[in-house]
Amino acid sequence: MKIVVSIFWVIVVAVLLGLFSLNVGQSVTIDLIFAEFPNVNLVTVVYLSVMTGFLLGMTLWLVRLIRDKREILKLKKQLRHLEARINSSTTLPEGDPASAVSPENSDGDKSDA
Repeated sequence: MKIVVSIFWVIVVAVLLGLFSLNVGQSVTIDLIFAEFPNVNLVTVVYLSVMTGFLLGMTLWLVRLIRDKREILKLKKQLRHLEARINSSTTLPEGDPASAVSPENSDGDKSDA
């Protein structure tokens, strides 16, 4: 599966490079809401668009990564707290081992069958 994905990305990059080589000399006009940029190189527009999308994607990914790491740390702290509670409640008393509750009598039934 890894090979198929790698081949797919190689083909995508090759097609994009081919399109760039065909459109090197073309100029376009960028018309934004408040500004207009005439005669901008098409390769520059595509490059800036890709880089803007990449930076936006990385920023959103980093925000999510930081939030997830914070959640993981909170859950680890909660896990340590719960494990400490379990360990402290399941330790047997130091005195008489017969005073410990056996598993078959743990339901509170005092009858000896």
